[in-house]
Amino acid sequence: VYFNSNEYHGKQFLTPEAAQAGYPLMPIQNDDPNLFEKGVGTLLKPDTTSIMLAAENSLLRTLILKPGARLFLKNWLQARSALNGDHVPTMELSCPEKEWLLRILVEDEDIVSSCGLSDPQEVRGVVMAREDTPPRA
Repeated sequence: VYFNSNEYHGKQFLTPEAAQAGYPLMPIQNDDPNLFEKGVGTLLKPDTTSIMLAAENSLLRTLILKPGARLFLKNWLQARSALNGDHVPTMELSCPEKEWLLRILVEDEDIVSSCGLSDPQEVRGVVMAREDTPPRA
């Protein structure tokens, strides 16, 4: 039995082509109209926590690897702050260590400068040398 196959779903899904080919037409037991219009994908829900963590990790990885991304985000945050008066926009991440790292990657002049660090090991060295580095960072 293959995942997402007719056997897997209890022979509930039958296309007109399959019926013409001789497969037995069995009554569909799910009356949800979305199932008929959009298919099995409507039954599967995304794992929003995994998606959020993957997005956080991708953002931090990009900021570590790309000096231009760090400068862009710093400039964007400064522009947003200028538009909102004294209110500094915040980005909430899944743990304090990630929030700290994001803040450092965007605010530390040694890391952010336009011709700044591009080697991940150099970025790591600067980050780990800070006195305020959290134990789990």
